[in-house]
Amino acid sequence: MTARPTTQAQREVRFRDETYAWSKDLEFRKVLGLPARTGQSFELALASYTEPDELLLRENGWLVRPASELSDDIERYRAYIEGSR
Repeated sequence: MTARPTTQAQREVRFRDETYAWSKDLEFRKVLGLPARTGQSFELALASYTEPDELLLRENGWLVRPASELSDDIERYRAYIEGSR
């Protein structure tokens, strides 16, 4: 979630008078406080992230794990998805 200059402005999407950025890190900020607002546990399996990104997520109640722990094995990935809400 480290602030990064958006180079994809031409790829913004407009839907029902709302504008959405193409970059996931910009859009994700909108739901960053979700764990605190719901009292639920949320986990992200990420392929790449910086230490500041991980710190920001954890400070906001997110669990973070490397995606490679799951995606390297189809059965492990399937079990992970099946076990999620």
